[in-house]
Amino acid sequence: MDADGVRTRSPSAAAAAMESVLGDDDLLREILRRLHGSPASLVRAALVCKRWLRLASDRAFLRAFRPRTLVGFFAYRSVLDFPRFVPLLPPHHQQQEEEEPLRRCLGAFADAIPAIKDCRNGRLLLEFSDAALDRRLAVLTPLPHSRKPPHTSVLPPAPPPHPQEAPLRLGRAVFLPEHGGGHDGIMLVSLRKDGRNVSADVHVLRSGGWVGPRTTAPIELPAPLPGYLSIELFDEMLPPLHGKIFIKTNEGYIVGLDLATTRLFILELPPGVLYRLRLSYAEDSSGGLYLVNSHGFQLSVWLLRSIDCGGGAGGGSWVLVDTFDVREGCDLLVDDNWVPKDGDRLEVIGMGDNAEYVFLNHVASGGIIYVHLRRRVVEKVFQ
Repeated sequence: MDADGVRTRSPSAAAAAMESVLGDDDLLREILRRLHGSPASLVRAALVCKRWLRLASDRAFLRAFRPRTLVGFFAYRSVLDFPRFVPLLPPHHQQQEEEEPLRRCLGAFADAIPAIKDCRNGRLLLEFSDAALDRRLAVLTPLPHSRKPPHTSVLPPAPPPHPQEAPLRLGRAVFLPEHGGGHDGIMLVSLRKDGRNVSADVHVLRSGGWVGPRTTAPIELPAPLPGYLSIELFDEMLPPLHGKIFIKTNEGYIVGLDLATTRLFILELPPGVLYRLRLSYAEDSSGGLYLVNSHGFQLSVWLLRSIDCGGGAGGGSWVLVDTFDVREGCDLLVDDNWVPKDGDRLEVIGMGDNAEYVFLNHVASGGIIYVHLRRRVVEKVFQ
């Protein structure tokens, strides 16, 4: 206590209190996040020590510090339709400068029936038919960068399936590398089924061509849940993140592929979730998984934080982290042609990482609705 009768902390107590805050990575990360209005302040904070630099340069932290802007999306009116880029940025943004090189790059494949297979870090992975009607792959970098102009690179022919395996193949997916901007690491994943057993072949593109395959041991699939009847077993395959790939099935479960061990495993769906769902990644070091499903106008957001690649749903349970009634975002809208009405069906057809936003198919109007779940914004973006 000082001469005026005011109680003061000793220097050692004050230092201990400060250490209890700044020594906690979670609290320090939250403090740094609040510097979002001043990137220069974040740079200065990163120079304090190696620990602060590690936290400030973490990829997940930087995404939260300055979230990436969704420039637009690609839409098809039919299976044989040319992919159309639909911008989402406001008109005052420099989107016209970005759209023109995109149209030029895609225009080179106008007669080749192109299909977009992946999109990551400003690059597109395109499959098209060459002059011999063989399917080929190409990487497009349509957006101008500071060092490289827009360009297109045709990749070596993808390895064909073994003739004896072709009848058993369930499909394949090809992905851009998780990190980096080169061609090394482009991945081709093929799924094969024999009875209730399924396995996967993984090829990876290196400088000398395609390497592989690395083949998983087969696993037996669970019996379909009651009410699941579909000709196509696999519905959607997510691109690799944190060394894992997840495949949504039409039988009421998820198949996972651990690339490090080349092992398949099964994940259960959240309780009560059966239809109209999509998956996305939790873009942090946990490697978690988000799931969004629709029931009527209600959207439910689930998170599986811990994943056990050994099988089952072990390692953690699905947690309901958010719900949203789409009609809440339509209260101020007067366009009766697409505003959902009682009895309408909404289908989740796409979603962003961290379940930040979803795209819904409004079956009654044939339009696509964009819902930003964090900002509670609803708007029609395509017809």
